[in-house]
Amino acid sequence: VYNGVDDALFSLKGKSVPACRQRFALPVDGQIVLYAGSLWHEEHAVVIKAAADVVSARPLVCFAYTGTGPAQQLETSARVWGIAEPNFRTFQPVPHCQMPDLLEAADVVLAPYALDSDRFAPGFHYSPLKVMEALAMEKPVVTVDSAELRQVFGSVPNVLFATSGSPSSWAENIITALDACGNPSLAQGRAFVAEGHRWHDVALAYQSILQVAVEGQFDKQARGRG
Repeated sequence: VYNGVDDALFSLKGKSVPACRQRFALPVDGQIVLYAGSLWHEEHAVVIKAAADVVSARPLVCFAYTGTGPAQQLETSARVWGIAEPNFRTFQPVPHCQMPDLLEAADVVLAPYALDSDRFAPGFHYSPLKVMEALAMEKPVVTVDSAELRQVFGSVPNVLFATSGSPSSWAENIITALDACGNPSLAQGRAFVAEGHRWHDVALAYQSILQVAVEGQFDKQARGRG
């Protein structure tokens, strides 16, 4: 179901961080900042500049990117700013069924949405699934600052908002998120998902909307016949 988290799949049960990291050939030691999704939009260049600043302050941090798009372009951009293996790496897209293990391998999850996307058009209700799934796995998330995202996640601890186009804002928020790892407040992210953002919650909401629409249509037809 669109924008509904499968909380049975995205479960913390039976997961080992070292085993999950080994599965994706990620460093077992240090901290991992993960992005999984489209590699096309321009905000990635801003985040990679921020990554260089983070690595300068935290040499054991690894930025891991997976998804569809110009991975080599991102690697080139990283080299321009002076970061490469083992602090920056890209790898092949991961099937959705493996995303819980990949998220478990990470310390921080990035969600640098492009603000010029249609999903941020005025009046468009948007609930980004990748942020929801990261919260279900009790991970801090750094996303782009927008009114729409703040409306959904503004009350959730450890969802941090970086200014679009600002490497310093991204770097500052990523470091803050890294420092939040292991904080008991991360459990509030999973609790937030459980409060109406699981796939069956969303399905029930759709069912209710359709039921009202169908009943309204029947009432209209009945009045017409009367």
